[in-house]
Amino acid sequence: MQPKDPLARAKNRAWIEVASNMLGNSYMMKTATDQENYEKYRDQLVSRLRRVEKRLGDGPWFNGEKFSLADTAFAPLFTHDAVANYRYSVIDAATMPKVDRWSKRLLALPAVKNSVVADFEDLYQAALERGNSYLWQSRAA
Repeated sequence: MQPKDPLARAKNRAWIEVASNMLGNSYMMKTATDQENYEKYRDQLVSRLRRVEKRLGDGPWFNGEKFSLADTAFAPLFTHDAVANYRYSVIDAATMPKVDRWSKRLLALPAVKNSVVADFEDLYQAALERGNSYLWQSRAA
């Protein structure tokens, strides 16, 4: 699930680390209790997603035609982004069309769908409420 070329494999490992950091950034954004921190983490996440947008080719996967570990590394980020029917999403289809298509393609995979418990969205939103996150506070806006 890695490219054969050593340089491409090393680049994939770096992108896997980027995906891990982005998931942490998403967590900080979604659990921020005030607008200032929410916007700070959101801006960082959007900036990184724009870098991913520039990196992606015509797909359908991160490395083109071949599904790889890099794809699997981004799946948790996209799963979190899709909570509440994309109400909390930071992926803008107009400015990040490749990321948008790729994320939806990943989320449609049975392995990704089955990687979380059936009531994941309810549990996720309950955690936002318990933590009094800015997202929860501003949900009606």
